[in-house]
Amino acid sequence: MRSAPMASGPLAAAAAVAVAAAVLAMVVAGCASAGSAGTAAATGSPSLSAPGKVTLPSADGPACAQLLARLQQVTQAIGASSELIASSRDKQQLSQRIAVEAKRMRQSAQLMGEGPIPVPLAAADRQLVTALRTFSGDFARAKGAARRGDFQAAVDAMGDKPAVQKIVGASTTIQHACTPRGTG
Repeated sequence: MRSAPMASGPLAAAAAVAVAAAVLAMVVAGCASAGSAGTAAATGSPSLSAPGKVTLPSADGPACAQLLARLQQVTQAIGASSELIASSRDKQQLSQRIAVEAKRMRQSAQLMGEGPIPVPLAAADRQLVTALRTFSGDFARAKGAARRGDFQAAVDAMGDKPAVQKIVGASTTIQHACTPRGTG
């Protein structure tokens, strides 16, 4: 079958980029999940740029909890579809799965813009929404490249480090502001 040779070469490279994006998203999700237990929000990846320090009034607690819940939904959706990309067998399946990922990122951007957003986190949320939309466009371009069999172009399109860093930075800011911390 022709799918076996592709999986070991350029297709694997494209999948690796998608998985790298998912890993970044999962780091964000892991921080939020662990942080909700009360302590681990500060244990995020040390290689990420420092998040903006935001102090919220206690009245913003419910809105913050909702924002954090939406962020967790987003990271789960992105992670799940990225895993599908990584297991693609041929260029057609890869192209289809990249399209699904692009759609999920657009939906994620829409979700993050909904509901209550504490005013001190509005800028971080806008940055996250904008970066998710940018990344969605990157994946839309990767879809066409993958369909044509141009895996290097697909890898390049999905490897938008500035967009990923903005996603991670904004997510980290939201998490640090919204995650309950132990007293200390």
